[in-house]
Amino acid sequence: MHRAAVLRLTGCEGHHARARSARSHRAHAAHPRDDRNRGHSHHRPATSSYPQGPRLRGRPREHGVPGAVSATARPGRDTGRDGLTVLDLSAPPSLYAIVDADVARSAGYGVVELAERYLAGGARWLQLRAKRAGSQELLEWVDAIQSHAAAKGGHVIVNDRSDLSLVSGADGVHVGQDDLPVTAVRDVLGPAAIVGLSTHTRAQVDLALQLSVSYVAVGPVFATQTKAAAHDVVGLDLVRYAAQHAGARPIVAIGGITLQRAPEVVAAGASAVAVIGDLLVGGDPETRTRAFVERLRAS
Repeated sequence: MHRAAVLRLTGCEGHHARARSARSHRAHAAHPRDDRNRGHSHHRPATSSYPQGPRLRGRPREHGVPGAVSATARPGRDTGRDGLTVLDLSAPPSLYAIVDADVARSAGYGVVELAERYLAGGARWLQLRAKRAGSQELLEWVDAIQSHAAAKGGHVIVNDRSDLSLVSGADGVHVGQDDLPVTAVRDVLGPAAIVGLSTHTRAQVDLALQLSVSYVAVGPVFATQTKAAAHDVVGLDLVRYAAQHAGARPIVAIGGITLQRAPEVVAAGASAVAVIGDLLVGGDPETRTRAFVERLRAS
């Protein structure tokens, strides 16, 4: 049974000093053009302060905790250097379906229902994004979606909420430039969790590749109608730049990607394409998802 109260890990909590283990290291310095981690004394490389992964009492982690289920035991995941989970998204290029609660509601779908449609169409990577949902509602959605995804070998990532990723059965969390820093996320979730980070500039890509992220998201690649334009369109050039510098780290392209344009995004070097609105085109999310999966497989 879930704890009655779910801890909300806010950005300001990431600024508090943390106790360090004797073997912890200082961080790489923040890039001079990126102030995301500037001033965080706990900003450090891949080593986590919690090598076994922190846990809340009474709630066993169902996925991704060392000693419970090995990261390598699940399709699409691998354990890289320092025991961190990295993703195998490139063979073939993958569809990363984003289940946005507001978009789902506007299209007349329940959140769990829409996730089921995407899974039925062949999507195996889902991100749940629900900025306005309460903790209890979001937790129920995550658990329900994870149950359906696990039955199909799928993976569920929670947007922003590291706390809910921890207490639910989710595989990990995706954070933005203004969310909890990656180093703090790793302190919460441990090395086996999937952690993705959004980037919008070359400087942010460079810094992300120094952090313990499982994948780097790049965008918005094209203009998008499903999210307010908080960042300038980056085009395919930033996708190419990220892919050229990422090594084995997967690059997930996001923002305005349609069925027609997905192949050119993959050709630019993306390991996966994250899609929101275009999965609803035509009024049949399952069929549209299947079309994306087939198009990417042929890319």
